[in-house]
Amino acid sequence: MESQLPLPHRRSPAATLWLLHCITAIALVTCSASGAKWTHGNENDHLALLEFKANIIDPLGVLSSWNSSHHICEWFGVTCGRRHRRVARLELKSQGLCGTISPHIGNLSFLRVLDLVNNSFHSRIPLEVGRLSRLQYFYLSNNSLHGSIPPSLSSCSNLVGIRLSNNKLEGQLPVDLGFLSKLKRLILGLNELNGVIPASIGNLTSLEHLVMQENKLGGKIPDTLGNLRNLKVLSLWDNNLVGNIPSSVTNISSMEVLAVSHNRLAGTLPLDLGITLPNIQYFSIAINQFFGPIPRSISNMSQLSSFIIQSNNFTGDVPSFQQMSNLYWFSVADNYLGSEQANDLNFLCSLANSTTLHRLHISVNNFGGAMPKCIGNMSNTLNDFTLHGNALSGTLPSSIGYLVGLEVLSLSYNSFSGIIPPEIGSLNKIKRLYLAICEFTGEIPRTLGNLTVMTILSLLGNNLTGTIPSSLGKCQSLLSLDLSENKLAGAIPPEIMSLSSLSIYADFSENDLAGELPMEIGNLKSLTQLDLSRNRLLGEIPSSLGSCMSLMFLSMQDNMFTGPIPSTLSSLKGIQELNLSHNRLSGQIPEKQRKTVASGASNDGFLKVSYGDLLKATDGFSSANLIGTGSFGSVFRGVLGLEQTAIAVKVLNLDRHGASKSFIAECEALRNIRHRNLVKVLTACSGSDYQGNDFKALVYEFMVNGSLDEWLHPPVGTSGEREDIQRELEYGAGAEVSINGDVYSYGILILEMFTGKRPTDNMFGDGLNFHSFAMAALPEQVLQIIDPVLLGESQNEDESRGIRRSRRSHERLLKIQECLVSIVEIGVVCSSEVPRDRMSIGDVAAALQAIQNKLLGS
Repeated sequence: MESQLPLPHRRSPAATLWLLHCITAIALVTCSASGAKWTHGNENDHLALLEFKANIIDPLGVLSSWNSSHHICEWFGVTCGRRHRRVARLELKSQGLCGTISPHIGNLSFLRVLDLVNNSFHSRIPLEVGRLSRLQYFYLSNNSLHGSIPPSLSSCSNLVGIRLSNNKLEGQLPVDLGFLSKLKRLILGLNELNGVIPASIGNLTSLEHLVMQENKLGGKIPDTLGNLRNLKVLSLWDNNLVGNIPSSVTNISSMEVLAVSHNRLAGTLPLDLGITLPNIQYFSIAINQFFGPIPRSISNMSQLSSFIIQSNNFTGDVPSFQQMSNLYWFSVADNYLGSEQANDLNFLCSLANSTTLHRLHISVNNFGGAMPKCIGNMSNTLNDFTLHGNALSGTLPSSIGYLVGLEVLSLSYNSFSGIIPPEIGSLNKIKRLYLAICEFTGEIPRTLGNLTVMTILSLLGNNLTGTIPSSLGKCQSLLSLDLSENKLAGAIPPEIMSLSSLSIYADFSENDLAGELPMEIGNLKSLTQLDLSRNRLLGEIPSSLGSCMSLMFLSMQDNMFTGPIPSTLSSLKGIQELNLSHNRLSGQIPEKQRKTVASGASNDGFLKVSYGDLLKATDGFSSANLIGTGSFGSVFRGVLGLEQTAIAVKVLNLDRHGASKSFIAECEALRNIRHRNLVKVLTACSGSDYQGNDFKALVYEFMVNGSLDEWLHPPVGTSGEREDIQRELEYGAGAEVSINGDVYSYGILILEMFTGKRPTDNMFGDGLNFHSFAMAALPEQVLQIIDPVLLGESQNEDESRGIRRSRRSHERLLKIQECLVSIVEIGVVCSSEVPRDRMSIGDVAAALQAIQNKLLGS
């Protein structure tokens, strides 16, 4: 048959034109076919995505391309398959989206990846996701989804990964999840799931990661999990699981992470544990009820990086860890390990091979004997070393000075004797040094002055003699200093009284200190607790003591002070306890006098103040008087007029859009409001500064008593440092009034109540705020930031006797510590800078109720 289009000679120029003609024709046909496919085949996808968008608030405008001028395959976050041009991937991770997930999502029948992680989706996961038969990756972590996991999800038989962590999902795990034979990762942590772990999970033989920590799961760990021979990560910590870890689970040789801490698990560990788990890297069974010995086969876990078995009931000795060169975190604290014998700490020498060791916790056990000299051979990476609450004796080896990476060293509540080695002054990274309630003798090493970043130094309850070294004055970061209950003599060096960083407490009590108090004591403006009692201090009380405006507890009894009680003590507005008894003082203790509001009011009852008045009251709006700043302005403390009225002045930043509107709205809202827990607005100032620039400010009365301050910090320290004003910065200085703002205020309130600190304390600054301060202490250092008054009743009962705690007392303290950690966690989450990261107030109430029940044992 002859061709209708004659073929030109293949080497002629016409041949090239002919080929171009054919290629163009094919291209036109392809485009036509593609266009037809868009208008018919994936119209369902188009409509489904529009329905999805209709249920979303998009504050960042990332879905602006989702319109008719773009093909759906060009829409942001959408990827189509090459063959069918159907939606295969919908990826909108971390885009600030808020709303619900439309049931129409189930019409994206070619969808393989759905990733909506880290947004603010709420409501339930629609049942229609079960129609996505091609779905492989289902990622919805870090949202606010609630309700149960839809059972229909088990119909998505091609699923490889499910990530639903950090939501508010509740109810029981669907039993039918066990049909997802291809599933490799099931991540459900940080929800409110309850019930038991279904035995059917053991059918997921492809599973590599099973993560369900921080839920409310109960019952036993099912034996069927032993069928998961490919399992690498098993994370079930912080649930209500009981029973032992099934032997079938501890025989999964592929396991790399086993984390079941903070449950109610009990029983002994298999003797062959180190053989059956040869690839284990992270092993954590802390805060359970395990007992018996630590299996010696643990020595075979050569890949181990974290070994955490604290807060159980283990007994016996600790085996060698010589093969564990990758060890990072080693914690056997709070057990019954050791026998108070000479060689109990021999295992420490085996840890010298762990060149990456960072945390070493062996406190609150029965370890006895001396600390081995090999301690100095440990890694320079060692950061946190705690041995307190044992029966250790002998001298502290000078080789401890080689641990130059240490930031925390806790040796308290032992029987160490001899001198504190001066080599300890080589630990120039140390931040917290605890050497309390031991039997150290000799002088305080002058080399401690080299520890310039140290924040806490505790030497109480030893037999230290000599004078207090003036070199401690070089510790410019010191927040807390306790030298009490020793035999120290001589005068208190003025260099120490010049440490303006001291803010938690300074305790020099029960020594043999003599001489006069240096005038430099007035530099301790941030100090809340000062104890000088039971010494031989003499002379007059320095008038500069009245400058210590943050003092709440001042104990000076049982000394030899003479002369009149200085009138400047009336300036101590926050004082709660003042003891000057058993001295030779004369006169009366000056009473605190509340300043009355200055006269000179206008016809409407509000004060008349000018820019000049406020400039003078705040010392030229100096940085020293700055309380805080917000997006609409700054708040300064000051003293107004001849009547010396304590005020707080909020100066509006008029360059900020909306500041003037905020000023007017706030004047209208606050001018007639009166409430005992709200700051009273004295007046407003609207005019010009000395350069002719517009000036607007609100003036608040500072009330020492009569507000929430009275309950948080009774009756509160320095003028103008008012938490009411600080919390007002969340709103009046730029943020819109919202429930999230209230939750933020509540979070700060919790942190204030339990730390005894205030957002305006001098320690906060240079990037450190109340939120980050508390978060950095979680979970292990929480007790270091808790108000000592709250801990006094539970700790002093046993510690004052200088004896080790009874088991019952220890368990009680442990329960209190766990509850305090949970409370501080609530404060930290509620005070998150990002509103969507905060808890709802309903969840807060439920969490606090749970903490109360735990504390009371119900």
